[in-house]
Amino acid sequence: MQSNQPCPICDRQKNTRPIFENDDWLVRHSAETNIVGYVLIEAKRHFLDMADATESECASYGEILQR
Repeated sequence: MQSNQPCPICDRQKNTRPIFENDDWLVRHSAETNIVGYVLIEAKRHFLDMADATESECASYGEILQR
């Protein structure tokens, strides 16, 4: 994503209180659904596919899933 384009995910991340976050990921409650307890894991870096995630991002994603 080009830096001059607005990003709805980044905009939401600015206005939310995360449940948990690390250097690569943010975990938050979903305000977009009506399902109690539904959470989202969002990357802090822009990429479209997990295949584009770095080795470090993949490792820290696994750590979040274990929490």
